[in-house]
Amino acid sequence: MKVNIYYGGRGLLEDPTLYVISKLTSVLEELRVNVTRYNLFEEKNTIAMLPKTLKEADGVVLAVTVEWLGIGGLMQQFLDSCWLYADKGKIEKLYMLPVVTATTFGERD
Repeated sequence: MKVNIYYGGRGLLEDPTLYVISKLTSVLEELRVNVTRYNLFEEKNTIAMLPKTLKEADGVVLAVTVEWLGIGGLMQQFLDSCWLYADKGKIEKLYMLPVVTATTFGERD
């Protein structure tokens, strides 16, 4: 089994999503699942090409931190690219796990 993790944050050390992703990765690797992580902040110029990576995956984790009452622009851009360029037949059969964390009290409301 192969799982892709798409991290839509900025890669800051205090981002709680990074901790959650590392724990998810360690648990999945214990279960002998191949995990590939894509940091969207490193792939800014090629986000439109990332929907092609969904074809080889059996499952997807979409991980992002809520900032200013919404998901970040990188994750939004990736989701828009998936809507425009990805194989819709493959996406509807794909297992997906959204992971959303918040860093301050006002973003939980």
